[in-house]
Amino acid sequence: MPNAELIINTTPPNSMILIDGESLGVTDEDGSLNLPSFKPGTYTVSVSKAGYLPSIQEITLSAGRKETLTVELMLGAQALSIVATPPQSEVYIDDVLRGTTDASGKATFADVAIGEHRVLIRKPRYRDAVYPLSLSPDKEGQINANLELAVGFLSVTTNVANAGIDIAGVGKYSSPVSKVEVQTGSYTVTASSPLYVTQKREVNVSSGHEDQLSVTLEVDIPARNRLTVTAMNAFSRGNDFYSFMVSAKQVIDVSGSMEFNLQHHDFVMPGLAILQTGERIHRVKLMISATSISFDPQVNQEAECSFRKFSVPIETLSSVQVDETGGGLFKKVAGVYLKMELPNPTNPKKPYTLNFVDSTSAFVRDTRGTTAIRSRTEASQALNALSQVIRYASTKAR
Repeated sequence: MPNAELIINTTPPNSMILIDGESLGVTDEDGSLNLPSFKPGTYTVSVSKAGYLPSIQEITLSAGRKETLTVELMLGAQALSIVATPPQSEVYIDDVLRGTTDASGKATFADVAIGEHRVLIRKPRYRDAVYPLSLSPDKEGQINANLELAVGFLSVTTNVANAGIDIAGVGKYSSPVSKVEVQTGSYTVTASSPLYVTQKREVNVSSGHEDQLSVTLEVDIPARNRLTVTAMNAFSRGNDFYSFMVSAKQVIDVSGSMEFNLQHHDFVMPGLAILQTGERIHRVKLMISATSISFDPQVNQEAECSFRKFSVPIETLSSVQVDETGGGLFKKVAGVYLKMELPNPTNPKKPYTLNFVDSTSAFVRDTRGTTAIRSRTEASQALNALSQVIRYASTKAR
């Protein structure tokens, strides 16, 4: 009985051929293997190659006939190893989440199909890293990924304490703002505060760095002037000294100034103030600002002052207090004094001690003998409120 002939064609070429478990060689570069002499019968043909799924088929050979077996192997799988920094990063293969790297940043995937792939490695606060991957049957895939931070830090300071800071798209804060974590990119920062002109600034935050922005707010002059009027009106009303202190301190905070019409005289024994003439009791303008105290006596033919006009830095104020004197028959005419001790610009060894009374106090008579509108209690409240404002300005300037 004549033998049969078997020709095996494979895709891919160079595939290993086993018949009934016996290796008979590999197909050539063209993917062909010619086996010229086989006894008739049924055989099991196995075709395999690294990176491909093996194929097992049966074939029956007849005497004197030539049979051709064509086998196309399907692509198999290959391993992919990934080392990523930072660890615990997500791994996507062809947009499908396949797993997460461990605490050391490693991950292995044993069943990635041979061929072309897109590998994406992702972690919050970091930029996505994308890698093209070509897996071949004879070589494992490997990717070493180093993700870059996708965030930076922004700090904002202003010349005004507790100014409102609005970082567009991030949040609202009070200055100073320290190391707010933001995505990298450009931001609009708005700084605002009552009595100041709102400012907007652009800042670019780079990856992994702290970018610092300093904003200088300028005083809103019209708003400050309106507040000054509000403070002085509260002082003159006679029953709104709390509002006066609040608004007056705000005026000081924005480098404003206030002018008070007082009366100045030397401190005398209780009951004797009413005996003073216009030569010892006279009107004076006292200017209080964030930087200075100015004394301006309003003298004329009927009133003289032993002090000349002067101005000193407000932080040089030694003391300011309110003294109440008097009692008995002289209770209504005795003084409620605002006493200040200031440096003498011409003689530092002899500081000035100035005594003031509220120019509208009922217990003070001017040279014409007219009685003003304040009661003794209101006069005391007025001067106490004024002393607190002066003390606040002096302390703030130091």
